[in-house]
Amino acid sequence: MKNLYLFLLIAILSNACAMDIMKPQQLNISVSYMQTADAISDAKKAIQLKNNTLIGFDQRGLKVPGVKADELDKILTHCPVQRVSNMGDIVKSKEHLTQMQKVHEYSLKYNQAILAASSCQ
Repeated sequence: MKNLYLFLLIAILSNACAMDIMKPQQLNISVSYMQTADAISDAKKAIQLKNNTLIGFDQRGLKVPGVKADELDKILTHCPVQRVSNMGDIVKSKEHLTQMQKVHEYSLKYNQAILAASSCQ
């Protein structure tokens, strides 16, 4: 019985360690930053740092610009996704809509560059 508990403890701890290794590197992104930033330049910097984190939104489920819905699960096994806040499916004003469109455009370009240069696919 002790061997079983010891085995389970080791299995749980080793799984926790493996999960820690798989944590995505945080991207320094914000909605205000992405409205004026150069997505391709930022993606090149991330690629140099071997950071293949993609950008996504919670909109009635996870949406990752540049990734088809039917390919998302496969991509997620290889590339982490950092979600951008304030990008839900509720538009609060015309200004908010414009902001969301710019962030989506940045994310699409960024993700396409990361996908092209990484082993996410």
